[in-house]
Amino acid sequence: MKRTTRINHPERLLVAAVLSLLLPFAAAAQDAPQGPDDDPFSPGAFDAAAGSVPGGEDAGSGPVTAGTELQAGGTVIASMNAATMSGFTGYTAQAGLSGKIFAKASSPDFGALYIAYNTRYSFAQGESGDVAFPAPPVDYTQPSFTLSELHYGFDIGKRVFFRAGNQLIAWGATRIWSPVDFINLERADPFQPVDLRSGKPGLRVHVPFPRANLFAFADFSGTVDSGAVKDVVRWTNVAFRADAAIAGAEFGLSAYGGLEAQARLGFDVSGRVLGFTLYGETAFAPEYDTFNGYLAASLGFSRALDELKRWTLSGEGYYDSRGSDRTGAYDAGTYLPLYSGEAYAYLALTADELFSNKLSTMFSGIANLSDASFSLKLSENADLSGSPPFTVSLSYNGGGEEKEFTSLAGNNSLGLTIQSRMEF
Repeated sequence: MKRTTRINHPERLLVAAVLSLLLPFAAAAQDAPQGPDDDPFSPGAFDAAAGSVPGGEDAGSGPVTAGTELQAGGTVIASMNAATMSGFTGYTAQAGLSGKIFAKASSPDFGALYIAYNTRYSFAQGESGDVAFPAPPVDYTQPSFTLSELHYGFDIGKRVFFRAGNQLIAWGATRIWSPVDFINLERADPFQPVDLRSGKPGLRVHVPFPRANLFAFADFSGTVDSGAVKDVVRWTNVAFRADAAIAGAEFGLSAYGGLEAQARLGFDVSGRVLGFTLYGETAFAPEYDTFNGYLAASLGFSRALDELKRWTLSGEGYYDSRGSDRTGAYDAGTYLPLYSGEAYAYLALTADELFSNKLSTMFSGIANLSDASFSLKLSENADLSGSPPFTVSLSYNGGGEEKEFTSLAGNNSLGLTIQSRMEF
């Protein structure tokens, strides 16, 4: 959610420091009436007047109207987490705030400048007893701010759109596992309410067509390493993507590689079949030189179970030839969650208005099929009159000791999370 203001009425004290970076740019054009809202967190939010394809990267983008606009806002999650160790031999607890704040200045004459910061702040922490991986102590006086994205976008004749700077790239169709996510520095956490990843420095080019899109991305992240500047030709990797809507389905083809990077090819598809929404991705990398080949694939579905669509069943599976059973070798911070095993499965059942029209209930389970560990979760989303919306989740982890879902808290451990979301 966001709010648009005229440039001569700056506000949002929380992001005043961020806005100061944008004011010189915004002052280059005169104030003008506000334009229609668009999503500032969308990967193509500032690609004005782009012809979008359903499921394409710029879906939801709208045209920028005449005049300059200044937008600011963000999403903040207040949360409390507690977990008991196996056999109730100890516990950990933490409470804090996390979220993303952004600012954007756009002008039809100059383009658009966008900046976003991830922020975290803990105001309570505790643990006792047998804790496998003690959490580092937090500083209650020092919230953290990390650059998420900072990029400049412009177009040529509303036909070719450019975006240069630090940015996140959203290619693919799946919701939990994304084999075709070749570009981003980090894998997205599908269970976090806000994407707190940092983008990659690069140049993206987008050419939209009535029912298709072409993308190219130059990845500059490897041109500087540990303070050393490298050969830009040798260490710049490139990625390409084409997606199109054909016969009621959406297809995408992606590729990534470079002189010092392994070549990778990806394919994704989404559509509806017999009342099911189906989507999938697959990625392949050949073995050559010092690179090991691999094959990865994910397939998911969702289906409304009643005519009023109050009950929804969804699921997703994932396979990666690089994965394995790592029982006893899961170390906090050294393995990639949800991508370490060879096979995974996820299933969820959501019920809207099960107990009340103000409540939404979800029961979900995720399992690492390689080591047979799993996590079960029951969540209740509440939107009650007179209080902010909040979610209460109770989780259970099992499957044996020192496995992926039991390596932190132990086997048969319980977790409780309470979250409230604020958008401005």
